[in-house]
Amino acid sequence: MKIAVCGAGAAGSYAVKRLRLNLPEAEILLFDAAPVGFYAKMRLPEYLAGTLPREKLILSSPEQMADWGADLHLGEPVTAIDPASHKLTTVAGEYAWDILVLAVGAHAFVPPIPGLSASPRVHVLRELPDADALVALCEPGKTAAVIGGGLLGLEAAWSLHKRGLSVSIIETAPRLLPLQMNEEESAVLLSNFTNAGFKVYTGAVVDRFDAASARLFLKDGTAVPASLVLVSAGIRANLELAKNAGLACNRGIVVDAALRTSAPDVYAVGDCAELNGAITGLWLASKDQGEAVADIIAGKISAMPPKTYRPKPKLPVF
Repeated sequence: MKIAVCGAGAAGSYAVKRLRLNLPEAEILLFDAAPVGFYAKMRLPEYLAGTLPREKLILSSPEQMADWGADLHLGEPVTAIDPASHKLTTVAGEYAWDILVLAVGAHAFVPPIPGLSASPRVHVLRELPDADALVALCEPGKTAAVIGGGLLGLEAAWSLHKRGLSVSIIETAPRLLPLQMNEEESAVLLSNFTNAGFKVYTGAVVDRFDAASARLFLKDGTAVPASLVLVSAGIRANLELAKNAGLACNRGIVVDAALRTSAPDVYAVGDCAELNGAITGLWLASKDQGEAVADIIAGKISAMPPKTYRPKPKLPVF
């Protein structure tokens, strides 16, 4: 059996490791566009803050991943999949497979706000190269605006603050973390950020970004200084491969309880997969799905065990 896994993030990496345990005789191919290896995306804010060395982000280097017993194709993006012929195409060639696991993840969403998409001043924090780019730009005294006051946005804002930048936070909701905190808790959090030197705009909508003057303008006319802008507005599943191959997609690649897509012998897991109408977008969920799909392929279980995830907010210690 030849099993191809596209994506070396949490879902793909845990799938490969479990597949090797379950099916020691199988040929496993692992593809990923990045050459860096398997790293902890959830700790990128710590690296951005300067409290975690870059090397500590790496959970498994390419050399360590070689011990997983898979045929590694790191730094080799998959450009097309063909479920009918059971083949995939990369920048380097064509490969056949018996079973395909799509673990291609998601990308940071940048809202269609004038001035955001075309400016080199605008950044996201999703992948290691994003964090590297931000670290290189962090100079004490610079101004930064973070669009999005969710958990990741607040973590990223604190990281930039730790680097010595003057940080503003813009949140469309009337208060910070309305889904995670009650009004009293949210008020305390706002006070903590304000007392630490942040400018926080709640109930605020961004109108445009003027890169020439390094200012972000809100709908009410407020001008927010921003030599750099960090957008933290959620994620969108990477659907291009699946859509081009004719797989059923909604917000994610639609899968059933057994993590099967609409194409025979093709599975999807992690941030690219839509299970029960939802994309969880959590590291633990990706890990669980990666291990579950390996057990399903090996015939150990028939479906993804139902689980509920309630992540605890990880906020700065003021």
